[in-house]
Amino acid sequence: MQITSQYSILQQSYTHLMRKVC
Repeated sequence: MQITSQYSILQQSYTHLMRKVC
């Protein structure tokens, strides 16, 4: 499913951003 794939990528990006900020 494309939706799930996009969601996974979004979550990864969010986690990466949070790690950078912290």
